[in-house]
Amino acid sequence: MTRQCSDSPFAPRRWPFFYGWFILAAGTLGAVFSVPGQTIGVSAFNEPLMDAMGLDRMGISFAYMLGTVASSFLLTWVGRFYDRFGARVTAGLASAALGAVLIALSRMDAAAAAIGRLVGRPESVAVAFGVAVVGFFLLRFVGQGVLTLSCRNMVMKWFDHRRGLANGIMNVFVPPIFAVSPLLFALLIDRFGWSGTWRLAGAVIGAGLTVFVLVFFRDNPESCGLLPDGGATARPRDPRHHPARDFDLPEARRTYAFWVFNLALAAQALYLTAITFHVEDLFAQRGYGRMVAFMQFSPSAALAVVTGFVGGWISDHVRLKWILVFMLTMMGLSMVGALALGWGPAIYLHVAARGLSVGVFGLLLAMTWPRLFGRTHLGAISGFNMTWIVLFSAIGPAAFGLSKTLTGGYVAALALCLAAVAILALLALRADRPEPPEAPTEA
Repeated sequence: MTRQCSDSPFAPRRWPFFYGWFILAAGTLGAVFSVPGQTIGVSAFNEPLMDAMGLDRMGISFAYMLGTVASSFLLTWVGRFYDRFGARVTAGLASAALGAVLIALSRMDAAAAAIGRLVGRPESVAVAFGVAVVGFFLLRFVGQGVLTLSCRNMVMKWFDHRRGLANGIMNVFVPPIFAVSPLLFALLIDRFGWSGTWRLAGAVIGAGLTVFVLVFFRDNPESCGLLPDGGATARPRDPRHHPARDFDLPEARRTYAFWVFNLALAAQALYLTAITFHVEDLFAQRGYGRMVAFMQFSPSAALAVVTGFVGGWISDHVRLKWILVFMLTMMGLSMVGALALGWGPAIYLHVAARGLSVGVFGLLLAMTWPRLFGRTHLGAISGFNMTWIVLFSAIGPAAFGLSKTLTGGYVAALALCLAAVAILALLALRADRPEPPEAPTEA
């Protein structure tokens, strides 16, 4: 926490109230604007992109997978960059890059056509596939990866024993906005086309969000002459809020709890991205229309809001492993509902259970690493976890697309996911707080 805090254009310590509450609002806004790089934000573009690029469902799914996998390998490095330079620099670069990427992607079909003519293969599917891979790589890296990591970590650093409450407040806004984004993008696409919609989003994020980040983001309270929670303190070394000492990344990776939480969060990412990416086709197979497929995100998001807020408060008082078990249980019930879609009550089970699991997922994604391993190496640890999450989120859509190609549906993929979740739920019962090694390592 030795990074200097810039007092330009103002000093946070002179703010009329604890600046951490404004950081909470600013981090929430930044996370919301990452939605074009999230699977839920990409889902509305799949059908028009397939038409524009000349790719089938399998092709677009694998392009998305390869681009996302490639982006995942850079995120541990991004975490270390964040630890060195802080949220202001990292998020500022990410927001400017995301705006530029979206504007570039709006010409993805034209780029594929131009490259095809240049290499003597006009209208080549292989060229279109390669351009889509590069586009998805850039979009996922700066959107889902760098911008999301920066905003969430910044908020978690400004709070200690109120961290659960802060994360709960954050989850009041992020999941519902994410949930309505496919419908919003679908309406914008109907009016401006997929290309015009990406250009509009790129201009807003690249100009507006970048300026906002550079003016208002600050990495941590100590470097600004402040204390976490505004100076309110928990009991010394309260094990509910921080470990006996901070872990570095190699130490964290040697613990049982790290891998259980890491794999459970990655499995949730795999399932959520797969369902979201193929939502229109999944629901169409069971007789539901396009708008029903997109609109069902709204009630799910409402439950996610309630769960995230209440869970945030509860997480300040209970062991995180019980919250993890709850998330995995709800995820399993959501899969059962997806398997039974078409039978009356199944859609309600799927939507409700998914909403509950999404609310807890957002909570654990932000809370787990500072709670179990401390704040000093938060960027590196959360970046390594984000590598797994992004990697699994890439595998999900491709695996479900392969299931559709080989079996004509998504039952096989859902059944395998359900079995994996059951095993993880049993392992989570023993995922207690790890004890740090006796001899501290050099930071």
